[in-house]
Amino acid sequence: MSLKENWTSQDIFTCKDMNDILAQLLKVDTGLSISYPFQRMTRRNVQIGDDLSGKTLHFEFPSNLYNQIINDVGGGQADILVTDEGNAIIEYVNTSNSVATVSINEWMDMLYYANTSTSEVYTNLTEVQLSNDFGVVTEINNLSALQYIYIEDEGLEYKLGDFLTSNILQLLENNLKQINDIIDTSFEKRDWYYLSVITYEDINRWSILLNIAYDEIFGTNKKIITENEEYLTTEDSDYLITEGG
Repeated sequence: MSLKENWTSQDIFTCKDMNDILAQLLKVDTGLSISYPFQRMTRRNVQIGDDLSGKTLHFEFPSNLYNQIINDVGGGQADILVTDEGNAIIEYVNTSNSVATVSINEWMDMLYYANTSTSEVYTNLTEVQLSNDFGVVTEINNLSALQYIYIEDEGLEYKLGDFLTSNILQLLENNLKQINDIIDTSFEKRDWYYLSVITYEDINRWSILLNIAYDEIFGTNKKIITENEEYLTTEDSDYLITEGG
């Protein structure tokens, strides 16, 4: 499959288009024996009705999440989610002590803890194991931290492109840089930060590199081959770049 390389502001870029790019990335990574960075293919945000008892929650809180928490709750607190067992995950701000937190119940298991005056982040967990009696989610409020809280769902055909964070985009860029180190094109890696904006130049940049790489691995005039001139597989640890097919 050849990815579109001439995106403009007149085009509509959808989740499916992003997932097409990621699917091509997986094929190229496999061909080059590069580790595909997105192994969380069944991870999604928490929903009402989810039984979180004994489950592992995963987090991707940005370091400056405290700014969003302050916008959410001012100098108070609010429940992000509540379960039928009376457990909750809470956003909290104490303006007197310059503290912003995300915690399980009130001041029990701290998931995120920051000083709003110094911007110092003391706690920023990436995952936590919930108690076996944590309960079923009965209430969800659209607070800022919610978008960074995930669970595994083995029954879900998860599409990574449905939501993208700066962390995910940086993993993508790093992976593409690995590919370019082998393919050697004019690709230039970009660094991503919180509130960075994807442009059509970025989409074209990714697509051009992946199309070149795919053609050199799997095309009729392939350049990247194994020593016995077979296509690379995930089991092949070595590769050879030749001048022709």
